[in-house]
Amino acid sequence: MSKLIALLSGVIFGLGLIVSEMINPAKVIAFLDLAGAWNPSLGLVMAGAIAVALPAFYVAKRKKIVCVAWKCTYPIIR
Repeated sequence: MSKLIALLSGVIFGLGLIVSEMINPAKVIAFLDLAGAWNPSLGLVMAGAIAVALPAFYVAKRKKIVCVAWKCTYPIIR
């Protein structure tokens, strides 16, 4: 079951990269080129991902039961 969840998570992550065009080298270079033709769209994609992940980590940290593992550790969340 955990392998299926890992596969599904990877597919969703990959689809997110494709939809946001983070796989397009020209777009990534434009994002990294601060002195030239800077394109902030990937920064907005990352900010959106953080906005979704932080509440999800907060909720997951408060749960007592872990669904897919025996023990779960989280990044530093205070």
